[in-house]
Amino acid sequence: MPRMRMSQIIERFIRDAGKDDAEFYSDKHLEGIYQGHLNGNDTIFSYGTHFPLAEVIPSGGVKRGWWLLNGDQWSGSGGWGQSTTGQQAEVRRLVRGTGLPSLTVPFSALNRAGIRHNSIEIVHELPDRYTWEPRTRDDAPSEYERDTTWYGRNWQQLEDGRWSYEVQVHHLGEAVFKADWQTWSPSYLDLKTHKRVEGYYVDGTSYFLSAFDENEPAPGLYFLAQLPDGAGPRTVAEAREALKPWEVTTAERLGRTVLRQGDVFAIASDWTTRDLEGPSDRRAFVLGVNHEVTEVRQGFGSTFGRGVMRHRPREWGRRPEHRALKLGDGKTWYQLVKNTVPEGRSWSVGGKVD
Repeated sequence: MPRMRMSQIIERFIRDAGKDDAEFYSDKHLEGIYQGHLNGNDTIFSYGTHFPLAEVIPSGGVKRGWWLLNGDQWSGSGGWGQSTTGQQAEVRRLVRGTGLPSLTVPFSALNRAGIRHNSIEIVHELPDRYTWEPRTRDDAPSEYERDTTWYGRNWQQLEDGRWSYEVQVHHLGEAVFKADWQTWSPSYLDLKTHKRVEGYYVDGTSYFLSAFDENEPAPGLYFLAQLPDGAGPRTVAEAREALKPWEVTTAERLGRTVLRQGDVFAIASDWTTRDLEGPSDRRAFVLGVNHEVTEVRQGFGSTFGRGVMRHRPREWGRRPEHRALKLGDGKTWYQLVKNTVPEGRSWSVGGKVD
């Protein structure tokens, strides 16, 4: 049998994955595609097992229940053959044709959350979006690039000799799902007893929101967040509301100004500097997170800040993920409250989502 085109290989896998009578191409016919298993499920990989493209998840007693697609973007170098991004686009197109439910979430976020893939139950998913985004480059397009929209469209040469064009960009659909999870809590030294506390597993079943922070530049910062216990959202919109603490929902009902940077909400207050007895902390981190405010004071059992809020990650090598946020006129005191995500149960995948 001659070697198959990559699209044929992907098409047959999507057609037969999870079936008892599956007829996959043998390994000797594959180029740039690896067929194997992840979590015991039929899985298709890109250029080896390091990057899964899609996994068929059992449901209702059948192996071919629904599709879980990897929303990560391959950040490695390119090579021969179809790009991993191109393979992902092909997989998405063919999966839609199966008529089975599907969910696209970055596997890197699922792994960091300790989520068991086979336990995922899709609650609500918004459709993916596609937009045309402007780009520029030095080299002139080839005739092939001009004749197909795969590499771009609206090619125009600029006055400086460079070329402007538009590329189609895929935007991941937001989703809510329920899943089992398990993480490892490492051992630590208790500074009070001077004894070492051994590590242990923490697990549970929770709702998760896979979405984008719309406060950031398009397409927004991707995040996966575990919703608080007791939350039972039926839609993405309801899941977003579940992230708001009671202080925020009350302030919104009263018509107060509410700002947000990442996981920190800022509620405009009527308290004056005299009301909030000092001293002030200058350029202080607030609420135990990586957000710093120009001036911070404590009062009435809450944290207040004014000036500018900035995201300043304290982890080595991590860059700020949010734009600086001016708190009103810079003089008004804002009550600062954290969202309802359980401690340490939110993960961002900045700039690496397909």
